[in-house]
Amino acid sequence: MPSIEIYQGDCLELLKTFPMESVDLVFTDPFYNEKYNYRGSDFVDYREDYYEFIEAVFQQLYRLLKPTGSIYVKHSSRQIPQILEIFSEIFKFQNLIIWVANSQAHPKDNYDSYYEPIFFGTVSDEYTFNK
Repeated sequence: MPSIEIYQGDCLELLKTFPMESVDLVFTDPFYNEKYNYRGSDFVDYREDYYEFIEAVFQQLYRLLKPTGSIYVKHSSRQIPQILEIFSEIFKFQNLIIWVANSQAHPKDNYDSYYEPIFFGTVSDEYTFNK
């Protein structure tokens, strides 16, 4: 069984250190840039350049994926159009999976969102798929 390693640091800088076309599958759940309070964390969930940042991360993940690689990106339902546009420019969009999430926060000034989208994409039309 392969060892598991945990890396801590700036994701863009860390991703650059991994070899090109060395990854079969990516699953990522980036922060949503919606000013959430993560249960007392001091992490600030907001950046002015968020979509440029996400595009740079996706570019690095594309670089890491093998030609037969796949990627899943879980994100906010409120940002489907923006994320899908960036995602589809870099990856071959295959599907939008709806994850029912009953544990979501319940906003006081809007309807509840009990789902989150998971974008499924690939590097090429030749990829491994295990349902």
